[in-house]
Amino acid sequence: GLAGRVTVAQGTLRGDQDDKGLALSGAFDLVLANILAEVISAMAPGLARVVRLGGHVISSGILRHKAGDTRAALSAAGIAHQEQIVEGDWVALVGRRE
Repeated sequence: GLAGRVTVAQGTLRGDQDDKGLALSGAFDLVLANILAEVISAMAPGLARVVRLGGHVISSGILRHKAGDTRAALSAAGIAHQEQIVEGDWVALVGRRE
């Protein structure tokens, strides 16, 4: 029953617009990134740019021993840490843009 209320999009952080020329800054309530910790850390400013104030970023694909550095990069970009979910050697970080 959410089809009219939820839009799912896949994309990149290469520019300030999507392929249709739509502005991406502050466009999304939730951004998911399931890639390596180093890539998430490098992308942190872009992730913060596209999620709206008060929106959430969930990043996963992070090895446990790299979670602290990734959390620090997200925090420096303005994404406040809310939760860390651990499954074996893998971690997912949940944060909120403030």
